Amino acid sequence: MHRIILSLILIFPLLTVAQAPEKINFQSIIRNKEGVIWSNKLVSFKIGILEGDANGTISYLETHTKTTDMSGLISLQIGTGNILSGSFHQINWGNAPHFIRLEADFEGGNQFSLLGTQLLSSVPYALFSNVADTTLHEKAEIDPVFNLSIAKGISQADTAYWNRTGNNPGDIQMWNGSVWVNVPAGLPGQILTISPNGNPGWLSSVNTVLPTVSMTGLSEIFSNSIRFSAQVLSDGGGHITSKGIVYGTQILPTLLDQSVINGTEAGTFEGTVTALLPNTRYYFRAFATNEQGTRYSNQLLENTTSLVTDVDGNIYQSVKIGTQIWLKKNLMVTKYQNRDSIHEVISDGLWQNLLVGGWSNIDNISDNNETYGKLYNWFAVSDERKLCPQGWKIPSDDDWTVLTSYLGGLDVAGGKLKSTGITFWQIPNAWANNISYFTGLPSGYRDELGIFFGVGYYGLWWSSTNNGTEAWARYVYNEFNYASKETLSKNRGLSIRCLIE
Repeated sequence: MHRIILSLILIFPLLTVAQAPEKINFQSIIRNKEGVIWSNKLVSFKIGILEGDANGTISYLETHTKTTDMSGLISLQIGTGNILSGSFHQINWGNAPHFIRLEADFEGGNQFSLLGTQLLSSVPYALFSNVADTTLHEKAEIDPVFNLSIAKGISQADTAYWNRTGNNPGDIQMWNGSVWVNVPAGLPGQILTISPNGNPGWLSSVNTVLPTVSMTGLSEIFSNSIRFSAQVLSDGGGHITSKGIVYGTQILPTLLDQSVINGTEAGTFEGTVTALLPNTRYYFRAFATNEQGTRYSNQLLENTTSLVTDVDGNIYQSVKIGTQIWLKKNLMVTKYQNRDSIHEVISDGLWQNLLVGGWSNIDNISDNNETYGKLYNWFAVSDERKLCPQGWKIPSDDDWTVLTSYLGGLDVAGGKLKSTGITFWQIPNAWANNISYFTGLPSGYRDELGIFFGVGYYGLWWSSTNNGTEAWARYVYNEFNYASKETLSKNRGLSIRCLIE
């Protein structure tokens, strides 16, 4: 059995309004027989209020069960415990001296041992005033407003402190454990409720349910970003306080994961998630929150595309278009995959007679390389040492057909493949909208005689599909919406756009 040492502290605050709960604050620090703090222990107390003397009549008796804190401290309020007998509110404090008798069970049970009895040498004013106003010939306090109050000890600063937040009709204040905070007035028809954590809040007076939300699509798939679309189908009869999407690399993400917040209205919404990792699978769910809580939508998943590096160290972004993933710009490499050099051909005469792989910058100007990429003859395309980065290929004619079919067919795919504006394209760059994010540029071509044509007017790309003395190619034009296919001489120089294998 432990011998317990208690350091008792009785606190008698002056209560300022008659409507406040009547109680006596009580604190005790508990140590064991070695003087060690009795911390984080469950302790039961039986507290009695005795009238007259230490062995007098028990006016009131209650119990409390508390857990000490790290410092061995317990705090409780006499008058708010489990009542065994009497009424705390009917104690006649002015009739005779009163004593507090304290019993305890240090195992948290109901085997109480008497610890002692202590005289209440002064009675809390607010408790005494409830039964003594006729004796004092003063009214009990009924109005907390300073200018109308006759309560002793209340200053103008006190009332200013009480009213320091909330200036609108219907505002209320809540003690959050540290300070008083304002709870704004609710909307017409709402009711005030208390949440499970004890905080007040406003709810619709109708039968509110959780909102309904749907994830409708993912698009514009890049190496570091994905665009989303979603919809709040129903507000559940309440008010949407928050909506958006949550995402992460694990299934069924929640608000504990990453999120994009997107307003407080019902209906459709969309946006772009950025700062994603390349070549990574992400899971997405929409969410909506109303007064009843948060509901999540169906889940969609998508992989970001890769950042791709060729053997020269050039870095390319990639983009997902339908079921395919393409590089987002034209090839710039000067070596095959095995690092053998591809011939750079500047002379027109050498170009027209070349029967092996060759490349050139547009107009033989190296500054054009970063914007437009290089032009290659088809002998470089067909070389078994391969042009595209590891894991990528030059698309076949069938691969190009998959792309243009996804974009609506040859008649309308051109505008969807072309970059917008007239920075690179000559006027009018008709129907260009680049909704595929292919970002086709007008790099023109080099003909069989080595002459450069069509920069600003044409974008042309090789396929890997042979057609006898010629090979299949695709092109778009500044004045039209179509994306044409035709066979061209293998000695021509065209752009190359790589496709993931």
